[in-house]
Amino acid sequence: MYGLDKSRLFEDPILCGLCKSIISVFSETFLSLDAVKMFQVINYLQNSYKLDYEESWQWGYKEIEILVDGLKKKTFNPNYLCEITLPLCKKEHFKMQTRESYAERILSDKPKFIKNDDFIDNLYKRIMNLQNQGRGRQTITVHHFSDFHLDYEYVAGESNSCKKLVCCRSNLVPTPESHKERAGKWGDYRCDTNPKMMEKLTSALKSVKKPAFTIWTGDNTDHGFHKNSRIATKASMEITKYFKKNFPEAVVFGIHGNHEIGPMSLQNFKEGADEAMKILAETWKDWMSPHAYKEYKDKSYYSMLLSEHPKAPKFLKNMLRNVRLIGYNSETCDIYNKYIVGEMGDSLQQLEWLEGVLKHMEQNCEIGIFFSHISPGMDGCFSENSARIQALMDRYQHVIRLNLFGHTHQEEYEIIRSVKNRKPIGVNHLVPSFTTINNQNPSFRVFTLDAQTLIPLSIETYTFDLQKANQDDKFAVFERNHEMTQEYNMRDLSPSSFYELSQKFQVNETLASKYLVNKNAGAIDYVQIFNLIPYKFGTYLNFTIKNNLKPISCSTSNSVYSDTRKCYQWQDLTGHYEVRSYVYDFLYGYWVDQV
Repeated sequence: MYGLDKSRLFEDPILCGLCKSIISVFSETFLSLDAVKMFQVINYLQNSYKLDYEESWQWGYKEIEILVDGLKKKTFNPNYLCEITLPLCKKEHFKMQTRESYAERILSDKPKFIKNDDFIDNLYKRIMNLQNQGRGRQTITVHHFSDFHLDYEYVAGESNSCKKLVCCRSNLVPTPESHKERAGKWGDYRCDTNPKMMEKLTSALKSVKKPAFTIWTGDNTDHGFHKNSRIATKASMEITKYFKKNFPEAVVFGIHGNHEIGPMSLQNFKEGADEAMKILAETWKDWMSPHAYKEYKDKSYYSMLLSEHPKAPKFLKNMLRNVRLIGYNSETCDIYNKYIVGEMGDSLQQLEWLEGVLKHMEQNCEIGIFFSHISPGMDGCFSENSARIQALMDRYQHVIRLNLFGHTHQEEYEIIRSVKNRKPIGVNHLVPSFTTINNQNPSFRVFTLDAQTLIPLSIETYTFDLQKANQDDKFAVFERNHEMTQEYNMRDLSPSSFYELSQKFQVNETLASKYLVNKNAGAIDYVQIFNLIPYKFGTYLNFTIKNNLKPISCSTSNSVYSDTRKCYQWQDLTGHYEVRSYVYDFLYGYWVDQV
């Protein structure tokens, strides 16, 4: 669908007229169905989740209304579909904004000193040379948390398999006789996080090295249906209180996830910032500069100098006076945000804003950290958006030094490649979740950064072994699980070193298996059973590590999912994620200007 210039390939007046007639009939029939009937049809075809109908209905009905409105406006607009998607007609109503033309414009003034696309790699080489000369480096510590998904109604001993959106609660179904179907004391792999876990986090954070600052990338409420953002942000407010009470001097930078919006993921761009961002802006006001507070409240994204943080101590302000944090709203690429359907291009003008921020940083000799909830490279991020982020990261590869994300609940990485020669220029780091749901041991990460360059020198993952803790309280502790360079025998954490690791995954089953285990922070099923992978229409599919070495390599070596698909070389068109991504590419379509 992407990468082929077919703008005038099939233009024909007869086929054009036929196309518009057929699409008009389709739009007037199927897209005019009652939302109830349409929801039933789609739910039947998808058949992905065997959940309580009433719970999923509230969610689905709202999504169908938004989806249909967007499909009429763009995807199945006869002029758009027949001029752009196919295309059979002259472009009289729409003009395509290609990702290629965007990248060409962004990269047109790329400085000579980064033309070789090895700027970050060279920083690592320089540090290594200085260390070999016996010259030490000053470092800082950064903590990264994501996906707390706290369930304040969690009850130990209740059913963990109730077939509701959220289990491990009282009075949903009769208490099961089987011990395996009962929620554990500290938590359960099938349920959202037991708030009791926060007690152990406090102990852990007081035992590890104190961070200069903390990055918190959203998704804090449970997985239930929340009809509005005021309800969906309650967990975020409680966690904020937790940090302020237990670590009052903490320098925290936060951003929302898709679950802070109620209903989940549905941000209406026509209304600007969602109520969730307005609530969180007020909640985090003590952690923001006046400008960042207003920007986040009004636009749903923000940037600020670290030295502007109200809690930053004087020594930190002086040490990192040129460091800027960029909190990006990933709802503009979230495939579950049906408001994207019908959008013509840059939702919320966020990419235009980001380009301006990066240009300002370059002109003022600033360096920065880019953080968001959904990473650009995963299948859940619309590739038209992530391809443009890639172009910006290419052009400003010397400016952004660290990229942090959450959302997948898993420890992963994505290599950012330069647009033209495909060289590794950066890395997206995905932190494993704090939540236990979907077979995950609660985790957080500790980064050690070079204070001058802000590049990571070590990445440590701390985990809580839920199975052992539920068996014996003495194991109810967070412990250092692994450090990235030691775990994978990497020379450093440079983009090229990560790329070499991704290439090794294609031929080294032991290394690939270790990566899968660490993705879920060593949760028991992944330690014992390597031939199971979750989430294919809600079930497990058997596969062997040997037959999936290439997909593991592909998913880690790209930051745009359409590039990951190309890397697969069409070997799997039956996979849920691959099929889904093609469907959503069609639904969301190309970026266009209306003529």
